[in-house]
Formats: sequence, structure tokens, C-alpha cells
Amino acid sequence: MTLRPASKSLIVLYTRRPTSTPKPKKRIVKVKQNDYPRSIVEKVRERRKLRSEWHRTRYPIDKTRLNKATKQLKDMIKEHENSCLQSHLSHLTADKDTNYSLWRATKTSNDLKSCSTFEEIRGSLG
Repeated sequence: MTLRPASKSLIVLYTRRPTSTPKPKKRIVKVKQNDYPRSIVEKVRERRKLRSEWHRTRYPIDKTRLNKATKQLKDMIKEHENSCLQSHLSHLTADKDTNYSLWRATKTSNDLKSCSTFEEIRGSLG
């Protein structure tokens, strides 16, 4: 049995491929990770399990459980970040020796513009 020239070239390419092709580099993905409490991390795991279960079954009950876990997780994260922000702001001062950290934090805060309290004040004043 003789091989055609095209078959021979394919065999040559196939045998040389592993040596000539560069190995793929491992990607190192750096994730910005906040230090969340264990309760939030456990809730994330639970939510992921519920999500995969819902993807497998597509039952409405599973979707309801997923939605409930998602809402609870969102509330937990919001509460945690709020308490962290309050803790950070409570340690700031407006003194010269701390380089006026309170004023700088207030000035750079993006949340002040979107806060509904300021909108209400602005609306009531005119």
C-alpha cells in the first residue's frame, strides 16, 4: 500500500506539529478581591449551586430559590460595604496633621451626587 504525496505531507505535518507549535502561556488573571466575611462567601457558593441547578432543571421553583438567594446576597454585600464605608469615614479627620483626609474623601465621593437626600433638598429649595 503506497501513500499519496498529500497523505505523506499530512503525516509529516502531524508529527512535527508538537515540536513547532509553541506551548500556550498560562494566563494569570488578577481579580480584585475584597475581604468579605465568611457568611458572604458561603452565600456566593450557595447561589452558584442554585444557579447551576436551575440551569440543569429549569424548574420554576429552582428559579425562585435562585432569585431569593441573589437578593439576600445583594443585601448582604450592600450592608457589608456600607458598614466598611461608615467605619472608614468615622476614622477620617479634618486636621492638618492627617492632610485633611475627611475633606478629600468628601470631595472625591461620587455617591453624594446620586444620593436621594441631596436630590430632595435640592428639590425643596427650588
